[in-house]
This record gives sequence, C-alpha cells and structure tokens, in this order.
Amino acid sequence: MPTYLYFGENEFFLSRAIKQLKTHTLDQQWADFNYTEYPPESKETIPQALSDIMTPPVGSGGRLVHLPKPLPMESND
Repeated sequence: MPTYLYFGENEFFLSRAIKQLKTHTLDQQWADFNYTEYPPESKETIPQALSDIMTPPVGSGGRLVHLPKPLPMESND
C-alpha cells in the first residue's frame, strides 16, 4: 500500500491534495469504513493511526488515514 506524507503551511494546497487523494483512493460506497481523520489532541492518535494504516481496506478501493494538524511534540527532559 502506498503511503503519502503531505505537510506545509499552505492550507489551500494541502486541502486540495487531500481532496484528490479521497477521490482517487476511496470507493464512495466504502468511504465511511476506509477514511479516518484524527485530531491531534489525543495521545492515542499515533498508535491508533498506525493500526488503521496497517489494516486492509474494507470492500473495494483503498484506505485513507488523515492526520490534519501537527501533533504536539513532547520533551523527554
């Protein structure tokens, strides 16, 4: 399965790229099962997103896991 990483400060281009990925990756009949968007607030976001990325898509089409905002970084000091 391909993995795409988009980042940057230009919200217009990022949202356009996500829309294109949704159109080309997801089968609309299965989109509710195969598209997940995670908020950055939870510490469980990364482990759950990685689990979803490794889960095969349901039905036809692909799976899209979207982390829309940067996750907060923690210091180990």
